[in-house]
Amino acid sequence: MSDLSRLADRFRQWSQEEYNKIKNLSWRQKIEYAWDYYKIQIICVLSFIILSAYLIPRLATANRENWLYAAFANTYADIGSGSDFWKNYADYANYDLNQKNLIFNAQIYCDPAGEDYGNQYYRLLIASMDSGVLDILIMEPERLRYLGASGRLLDLESERTQNILRKYQDRIIWCEPMENKNYNKSRVAIGIDLNNSILTTGENRAYADGAALGINALSQRPEEAEIFLRYLFQDISQDIAQSGQDFDQDFDQDLNQDLNFTQSGEG
Repeated sequence: MSDLSRLADRFRQWSQEEYNKIKNLSWRQKIEYAWDYYKIQIICVLSFIILSAYLIPRLATANRENWLYAAFANTYADIGSGSDFWKNYADYANYDLNQKNLIFNAQIYCDPAGEDYGNQYYRLLIASMDSGVLDILIMEPERLRYLGASGRLLDLESERTQNILRKYQDRIIWCEPMENKNYNKSRVAIGIDLNNSILTTGENRAYADGAALGINALSQRPEEAEIFLRYLFQDISQDIAQSGQDFDQDFDQDLNQDLNFTQSGEG
């Protein structure tokens, strides 16, 4: 008889003995018996189930690439991963979340101008930027300007972001870089002012005192920032389009009235 067969026989014998012990007990007595004699085993099994439920989904997505990794600093608004804001953007950008990840990190609290590496949030932010994992950062304009001066934000005048620079040229945030940083100029375009966007107005308002968006200098996906900016300003674009339509309608009505008046005068 093999070791496996002997083990199976022992298990059957043990299970029959345990069954005989509890078969005449009530449900409550059975539970008390199991807890008294198998407490450690029960705790281990439950811990394994809970840990598996937590880790398996994360391990399944941990090695996937990202569509976009965005950090929202210094806000308590519900705009992180899994929020309605996150879901709406995934739908807007037509992202297949079974293919790649969309990460919105809204748990960053720091002031780059006054922080050192004792702040864990600041350490995580800098690590995500320096590793190239983070794509875009949203925070207060002055704090973003300080990060830009340190050389960690993409110069929007570069070839990779010409469309953004051209489309949002009236919203550019500039900074004077620190010495010996990654810029070879005295003034650098490092961000986009998000005033009147859906992050500063309306139901998704996360920054009452204003916000700005910067692109990580090491991001491999600067084009995704352009899609995100279109999403943030979509309500304004719709308002402008509607205003244009209203103007056209009013102009046509006025023109028709003038023509009718002229024709009746001639008659």
